[in-house]
Amino acid sequence: MMNTPLKDIISVCQTAEPPFSNRTFETIKLHAETALEYEQYNGWPNFETWLINTWIDNDRHSYNFWRERSQDTLPYELAYDLKNYICDNAPTNNSNMYSDLLSAALSRVDWVEVARHIMEER
Repeated sequence: MMNTPLKDIISVCQTAEPPFSNRTFETIKLHAETALEYEQYNGWPNFETWLINTWIDNDRHSYNFWRERSQDTLPYELAYDLKNYICDNAPTNNSNMYSDLLSAALSRVDWVEVARHIMEER
């Protein structure tokens, strides 16, 4: 099956008159599922999420720190702490292409998914 660009999905949504026909709804649903399938990476929601998790898992200090931090906390609290810690320490203070790319990548991370993974390993 050919992946349809997101702009085509948006176009379908914009041109369909409410109420949507069943065919239009099924088309939108199929394209959305294809887009979601395309985004997954190694069983993770996307590459950025997988990469953050890989770095935490492969760095002994980070792994131990976040496992200890995950004790007696909820996934959403740990996700909040993860995001704040990593984003606050990312070199994104400069206004240039590289800091913009890093900021964009960090904004795509599913922090709750990373937190859940850490908590499962306790």
